[in-house]
Amino acid sequence: MIAEALAGKRVAVTGATGFLGTALVERLLRSVPDCELVLLVRPGRRASAADRARREIFRNDCFDRLRSEVGDRFDAEVERRVRVVAGDVAVDGLGLGDEDRPLFASADVVVHSGGRELRLARRHRSRGQSPRSGAGGRPAS
Repeated sequence: MIAEALAGKRVAVTGATGFLGTALVERLLRSVPDCELVLLVRPGRRASAADRARREIFRNDCFDRLRSEVGDRFDAEVERRVRVVAGDVAVDGLGLGDEDRPLFASADVVVHSGGRELRLARRHRSRGQSPRSGAGGRPAS
């Protein structure tokens, strides 16, 4: 049912480098063969959005089934059906450049699974704090 609804559609995805986002991208590529994906990926300090997508999404083990199904055509399929745009959900206008804004805006469907809270939560846990706590791990008032 979902595959039929998304057939021939352009689907924009935020949070594609995350656990759920990566699984969603794999499932869409495998189950909806005629959809196009536009992935909003935040550039890293040393890596472009496209480099992060290659490393954090398409090299993920969850793509093993799709790789085995399409064989040597995997990279070509990704190239044909996926566009990676640099942006950030925490920035006004998604941090999209002028050339990427129309592509993202032309999406028929947007799946928003991106956010910063998880990253903040990891940072707080590594410091022994709750993400909802104030300075020194005390509950925020």
